[in-house]
Amino acid sequence: MEVIELEANNNNLTENNNLVDNTNTLKDSNNNNTEKKEIMMQKVCIMGASGETGRRLTRLLIQHVNNVGITIIGRSLTKLDEVKNNAMKALETIVDKETFDKRLFLKQVDVEQVLKGNEQETNTFEEILKEHSLIINVMPPLPHDETIRLARLAIKNNVDWIDPHMVTSTIHHLKEIEKEAVDNKICIVCQAGLFPGIPALFVRKANENIKEMTDAPIALISRTNHMGLTAGAYDIVDYMKTAKNDVMIDGKWQADKSISRNFHFQSVNKTFACYPMEFEEMYELNIPTLKNTGVFMSELNFLSDSIMLLMQMSAKSFPGFAKWMVKNLACSMKYVKEPYVSGAQVEATNKDGDRYYLSICNEDVFEITAHSLVATIEQMLESRTNEKLRKHGVHFSAIYSDPTLLINSLKRQGIPVIEKLNDKDL
Repeated sequence: MEVIELEANNNNLTENNNLVDNTNTLKDSNNNNTEKKEIMMQKVCIMGASGETGRRLTRLLIQHVNNVGITIIGRSLTKLDEVKNNAMKALETIVDKETFDKRLFLKQVDVEQVLKGNEQETNTFEEILKEHSLIINVMPPLPHDETIRLARLAIKNNVDWIDPHMVTSTIHHLKEIEKEAVDNKICIVCQAGLFPGIPALFVRKANENIKEMTDAPIALISRTNHMGLTAGAYDIVDYMKTAKNDVMIDGKWQADKSISRNFHFQSVNKTFACYPMEFEEMYELNIPTLKNTGVFMSELNFLSDSIMLLMQMSAKSFPGFAKWMVKNLACSMKYVKEPYVSGAQVEATNKDGDRYYLSICNEDVFEITAHSLVATIEQMLESRTNEKLRKHGVHFSAIYSDPTLLINSLKRQGIPVIEKLNDKDL
């Protein structure tokens, strides 16, 4: 870890929620009653920084998380330079070049060769890991053996892990080595981001605000008139291979026979038909009074919705065909009409009629995913300096993260948040 020195007056030390540090030694105070503290700057490592989410995450970590070093790794230094230059351009009015040079590091390593067991590249990768507290995997989901290999390298080098993958296979793979993570006091967090990552957390947040909550349906929205053929787009098919449309009705998880439900999104003041989606994080909720909940995704247009239905029907038996249909889905998106927005909301009630509403939104689904990742990363880094906050093992992000801290972080980062209790703003 890189060592930096800060000067602070004894009588004027203030907390900064964005500061995540680890005090190493406290030197003798001088005649001016000033102390020098030697601070160990924590560092995070990003795999896949040149992708849609990775580029945004790099920029947002520089912008919103102070005194944390960021290392982006990859096979091509040219691509990594491009990520850095784009972030510098986006933040040129608020972050100077000197700060970038002190906090953002580029390291060349061929992760593909690491996954294949190349000794030289693996040694390089491990040397990088030893300098970091957390590795963030925003590469496309990996096969079973490669996921296990990377995770074991992280565990071996005392590095926590976080990823935003929609597919459940990643967390299932990692659950196989959960005992190794626990024994080595390592924290692995999966499905961080918007969806999954937010739905179950929103239900937990609602439960903090109204007593004996009984109903908490989650509605998601992701509307755009363009969709790139990224690895994330093809993740949809892998998700559909195992996903069902179960929701909780009268306290039992079961198929939703209503096909769709209408939800009014206050963030855009429009009502959309929404279709049930299964997120495994929801099954880990432990709220005894909760009787009705589930996750519902908003409509796009007739053509796009029809293609999505066809993909869902074919994903299990004909995954190749379903992946071919992704291109057709991308073409159909150009006919989606405004509003263009991505976000989530919960509308919770209890038997006394109390109502709690919470929503977040952003025009860019990758941007809001990266913001949510930042909020979870902050909590994971803080846990490295406070053993009481550590949760060793493998976790869903929506169950791991503290709901209030995450929502407050999103607010600090500038994400629009609507929060109401009985129609009164909180």
